[in-house]
Order: sequence, then C-alpha cells, then structure tokens
Amino acid sequence: MGVRELAEETGLVVAPDRLTPLGVQLIVDERPGRLNREHVHVFLLTEDLPLTDFSPNADEVEGLIEASSADLLKLFHRQRLGDQEFTITARQSSARQPGTATTVELSIDDLIPGGFNYFVKVLIMAERHARGEHPIAI
Repeated sequence: MGVRELAEETGLVVAPDRLTPLGVQLIVDERPGRLNREHVHVFLLTEDLPLTDFSPNADEVEGLIEASSADLLKLFHRQRLGDQEFTITARQSSARQPGTATTVELSIDDLIPGGFNYFVKVLIMAERHARGEHPIAI
C-alpha cells in the first residue's frame, strides 16, 4: 500500500522493503457536507534525491518541500505558541511545474492545516530513524 501511494503522489518508485513502517494513523476530516474517515498506514523512506527528481501528481498534492526536521519542529512550536508570522527557509517544488525547485520562506499557513500532533510525531520519529534509534512508531 505505501509504495503505491508514494508512486502515485511523488512519482518515486521503490521496492516495499525500502519502507520503514511507523504504524497506522486515524484521520477524521469533517467539512460541511463531507465526512472522511481513514486508517492511514505511515512509512518512512530514506532517500537522498533533489526535489527536481520527484514528479508530484497535481491531482494528489500541491507540491513538495525540503526542510530540516529541526526547522520544521521550530515552525510547529512557534505556531503552538501563537506565532503565525514565524517562517523558515525551505526548498519547494510545485506539482504544476515539475522538475523545478525554488527557495521560499515557509509559514505554518503553507502546510496542510490541522496536522500539528501528527506532523510533530512523524518528524521526531524520522530523526530517531536517521540516528538508528528504536523503537519508532506513531
């Protein structure tokens, strides 16, 4: 399941044994006239490619960003403190312009809304995974 979603959203094709499972995240998204409930299997993949090597699918994602986990954790922390103006420098590629990447100032408003706890857990587990520490789970 993870490799299919990865290929569908980013254009990156990998063997299933390259993915490290983190667990299952329950997603509940309620909007007027719509209720979406999903059990999402979450994986990590260690891959050292430039953003320009990915081919994000514009029907699935807006684009991709490249930033350090430390910077992203700072961004989430500052947002938690109420600082909506705080930004970090990141690289961004747009699904509408594949093969290109630009340096941008990224704010919390540029990310998917409502995922604070989930993103923080994944970032912490990614850091642990990069250091070879276990267990890792969300």
